[in-house]
Amino acid sequence: MLFHLTKTIMKFKLSILTLFIPILLFPQSQINGVILDKDTHEPLEFVDVSDDNHNTSSNEDGYFRFSTNDSSINFNLLGYEIKNITLETEIDTIYLKNKFIELEQVFIGNSDELVTSMFKKILDNYPLEPYSESFFMRSFLKKDGKIIKLQDLNGYIGRKTLFSTSKSPMPRKNYTVNISNMRKAGFKDDKKVYFEMFSFEEFFQAITSLYISPDLFNFEVESPKESEFLLYNFTPKERSNVLSRGHFLVNSKDNSFREYYMINEDNSNNFKEKRNIKYRTYFYELNVKFKKSDKDSKYYLSLAKLNAKVEVQDKTEGKNYYQVEYLWLAGNPGDFEVDANTSLKKDIFKIDKKYDPIFWQNQSQLPLTLEMEAFLNNLRTDADNQYEVISNFKG
Repeated sequence: MLFHLTKTIMKFKLSILTLFIPILLFPQSQINGVILDKDTHEPLEFVDVSDDNHNTSSNEDGYFRFSTNDSSINFNLLGYEIKNITLETEIDTIYLKNKFIELEQVFIGNSDELVTSMFKKILDNYPLEPYSESFFMRSFLKKDGKIIKLQDLNGYIGRKTLFSTSKSPMPRKNYTVNISNMRKAGFKDDKKVYFEMFSFEEFFQAITSLYISPDLFNFEVESPKESEFLLYNFTPKERSNVLSRGHFLVNSKDNSFREYYMINEDNSNNFKEKRNIKYRTYFYELNVKFKKSDKDSKYYLSLAKLNAKVEVQDKTEGKNYYQVEYLWLAGNPGDFEVDANTSLKKDIFKIDKKYDPIFWQNQSQLPLTLEMEAFLNNLRTDADNQYEVISNFKG
């Protein structure tokens, strides 16, 4: 269970709400835009927007912000056709074509053997040796649909290995984290219930624990037409008493999984209780993507998104619904040293770092949404001290 209640402390995750803005070209070559599915016109999240030297990603409403000195930009999302645009023509919206619209179910031998073979290829396809990378991380918490905590982190992480295996278990001190920049703001917690955010250690464990046992799950394999990828869909076996379902997106050429998606929806109304407070996690979702490095042809973690929704029942306050989300964007891997300056076991919202307004005004990885802007402005302009606030913002 990735949720626990300790001294009425609970962990949650939240859903990013973002913003549609047409692409505008500025003299400084700063581009703001929205990326949509060509057929459904739905916004596309995690689209890699890049030139020869830099890259960023779109958020879940398809919005991105990017600065470039190049004459063209690439838009790349796994399962979609790659698109390149030049900056000579003004464009309102970027549309990408889905290559996975037409799927045909295929059976290639024994599905259990396919899955076992896929996991065995971890030794060949993923970095099991030390490496480092830069990162951006966003986390925020909502209570009954309103933001009550928001935090963005930028820094560096060193890993001894990406995954553990039966022969090489996860080292006890696998990670080193250095926080370079942070912005956070939130209401002080209720005196009765304190909602603890994940620590780095808990978050890393969640996004790298991707093994799905063929003993507990059924697998079906689907193949997009004219594509090298296979979808390994998994659903629980009746006797397994698990609720999770999802898929691996597998490259048939090297048997690597490029994406892992899992969702767990529990409608059983099974509550846990602690000090007269009842709670249940009724929704949990995890999406992790990997990107191949040109340097060593290994697949490195590039994006991760973790969601949870929790219902809380209290005799005095009644029902409340919480959402919490963590979003991780990884930079290019390297072999540089990372000097630790933060605890891996600490609630990340309790991390302290001075706010640098210049950095956050100029970075493009984590643009604030209108809802987030309104939340922060409300706290900054609280002249009557209506709210008890925790923040590292000035003014």
